[in-house]
Amino acid sequence: IAFAYLNWPAAMREFVLPAMVSGVDGVSASTPLSFARGLASVGQGRVMEAISGAGYPLSKLDASVTGFLNDTVFAALGARLPPGYIDLAIGLKPGALGECALIAVLGGSLILFAYRLIKMEIPVAMVAVFAILSRVFGTGLPGEEFLAGDALYALSGGGFLLAAFYMACDPVTSPVDGRLAALYGALLGALAFAFRRWGHYTEGIGYAILIMNVALPTMERRLGRLLRPGRKAGVA
Repeated sequence: IAFAYLNWPAAMREFVLPAMVSGVDGVSASTPLSFARGLASVGQGRVMEAISGAGYPLSKLDASVTGFLNDTVFAALGARLPPGYIDLAIGLKPGALGECALIAVLGGSLILFAYRLIKMEIPVAMVAVFAILSRVFGTGLPGEEFLAGDALYALSGGGFLLAAFYMACDPVTSPVDGRLAALYGALLGALAFAFRRWGHYTEGIGYAILIMNVALPTMERRLGRLLRPGRKAGVA
């Protein structure tokens, strides 16, 4: 991913809008992350509500399901779900292969957890840190207020969850110790937020993972001693 972004940046930002949304096959469109960066202001509302109001295409299915949930579930809770999040959940948005359908990503992660193929500490720490930082400092869009960032949009708008549950948990490059895995995931979440918030590309999770992969051997040498039972700090 990093190699492709460096060599073909324009092609890596061009995607096809799903036919169910546009009604026509082969329409090039921006991802929600790219489209939102062009907004004049987001204000106090949810980001998806702002970009849909600015003309971002949504499916009829999104409108139907969002209306049903607002009338039946969220009305009783005194809340409201803005339009657009259903499309993000089921994959009716332009984006890279594998990052679109959040339901499929989360369903596959449950299988990985059930068979203990990945360490839970890594994605849990990644998601928690990334969501908290997004809520506190915002997603970098104009008009977002402090402590009012849209964490749901930040988590679902790009490929962060795919990277958290699959790429970051690669058994070859991830920590063995569970406590070190939690720190590894937390640092990954912080790096991913920094790249998304202030970086040139809308998605920098691939570079965050590469940096932590390089840093992991040093972390294991320096911190592994402190985490092993029966070892005193500073004793080889």
